[in-house]
Amino acid sequence: MANLIVTFGRGSGDPPVMYGSGRRTEVLAIGGSAVATTMANQDGGAQTSENCADMYADTDCWVEIGAAPVASAPAAAPNNKSFAISAGERHWAYLRPGEKVSVIAL
Repeated sequence: MANLIVTFGRGSGDPPVMYGSGRRTEVLAIGGSAVATTMANQDGGAQTSENCADMYADTDCWVEIGAAPVASAPAAAPNNKSFAISAGERHWAYLRPGEKVSVIAL
């Protein structure tokens, strides 16, 4: 089974480096229908808010980030906010509080 591993945490830098142990991880099965994390980026105050996600895909996929994201191929929904991640690729993104991650097979 193919998965997208999403780790929410707090970090800084370019690329971001996550701080210590304050991280949460969710594994999404990549298939023909879009699925989203049940967890959302948390707002815990100035020093503890999560502000980034580390995403690792073990197969090619489309990913979308947002308050209620639904990943899709651009041909299916022109001008959407989805982006591609290739198999074996790790992608970092800064997120706003409350944002989730959605994935669908490429």
